Amino acid sequence: MLLPLSFVALLITSGCSESSINEIVTESLNLAKIGDHSSWKKALKNVESCIKRGVTNDNLISFYILCLSRTGNDEKALTIALDQVSTSMDNFFCNYLIGKLYFNQGKYLKAYTYLQKCNTLKPNHINTIILSLKTASKLNVPEEKELYLQLLKHDPFKESFLVYNDLACWYANHDDVPRALSFFSRALKYSDGHPLVFFNMAILNDQNLDNDKVAQRFYLNFLYKSKDNYPEKSEKVLARLQKIGKKWE
Repeated sequence: MLLPLSFVALLITSGCSESSINEIVTESLNLAKIGDHSSWKKALKNVESCIKRGVTNDNLISFYILCLSRTGNDEKALTIALDQVSTSMDNFFCNYLIGKLYFNQGKYLKAYTYLQKCNTLKPNHINTIILSLKTASKLNVPEEKELYLQLLKHDPFKESFLVYNDLACWYANHDDVPRALSFFSRALKYSDGHPLVFFNMAILNDQNLDNDKVAQRFYLNFLYKSKDNYPEKSEKVLARLQKIGKKWE
């Protein structure tokens, strides 16, 4: 999850030492970078001490929410994040965290509302696109396709066979066979012939195109490439190949 590390200017209430607060925050950020549970607990304790001293800066509250989440206090984190968003609708971090927490709870429709807001605020934020895509997939909403295409615009994913494969599956499930074939071909190219792409292409030809001869070739490629890594699929493929073979007898 993203870290709100841009603590450039904390708003310190009168009577508090700005230097001591900044030292505590700096220490807490360094602890967060370590990333283990013990470090997050120490960071949480530090941030709580700042809040008790009257620091209410949005960045600090966002960091507090993150510390709560990372130490298992999801319900409290969600409550505070929702309160923050009620007064600051464009708080990207809180919207993102709410979306993630709702997603983890299986409340996908609620999650998607906040993730859509994040996507509006930061259209090129990759973590948001990925989490939005996972949520859209759970909900089977039309925006799922656009999120795949949005992800493919970013350099780390332009040659990701997983994205091409998943998008091809989306097109296949929506009966757009030409585009499915096109994206499966790209998935094969960028994966150097991953067995699961061969498997999906076999299914497409077998079920959508009723072309069992081409399907047979892809099924055989799957068996050759899988090297027994997918025993359940291999068993089903062998059974299907037997049926195809009997059709030609």
